[in-house]
Amino acid sequence: DETNFMIALYQGQMESARSIVDRRLQEDRPRQWYWLARQYYLKLGDEEGMARFRQLLDAQMARMDEMGVPWRESCNLYLINDLRTAGMDEPIESMMTRCHKQFEERLKAQFFCPCSYYGLVGYTVLDGRIEEAVQRADQWLGNGDSWVFLDQDPIFSQLADTPEYAEFLARNQEQIERQQRIYLTRKEVEATF
Repeated sequence: DETNFMIALYQGQMESARSIVDRRLQEDRPRQWYWLARQYYLKLGDEEGMARFRQLLDAQMARMDEMGVPWRESCNLYLINDLRTAGMDEPIESMMTRCHKQFEERLKAQFFCPCSYYGLVGYTVLDGRIEEAVQRADQWLGNGDSWVFLDQDPIFSQLADTPEYAEFLARNQEQIERQQRIYLTRKEVEATF
């Protein structure tokens, strides 16, 4: 269903995408379908889509509250972005304070694994420091890192108005292809033994 949904969504077959999302949200694991459903609702670009997105976000927060997840005290960049998109600003300040502490401590310690370094890029975007975010993205890609869904990332896409954005996407794609070649070469070598 996920593959059929993504194909329908990106081919603009919105009714097909909607029927899959509606069915999956009702019948099973709405938490697992949150990301896909949010993409659909936001892609609608109308009042109904935004209203459904807010309902989805409210339900997601209620589920986290029920499970005892302290999301208001976390540094969840995508949740911060979704709250901002929905105009639900109240919990964002405390979450950004947590992000500030987390990322600034890592900067002082000079400790960043590739995934947390990409988080630093997202954090600086959400903090409104676009010039710094561009520098961080350049450094992240310069480290040889990549992410297969970079072109769909709702935070990274906020750099789309910068001159470097298209270059970042191209470099990311080149690195993904390089990593695929390395993987396939290793598989071929392993197959000969």
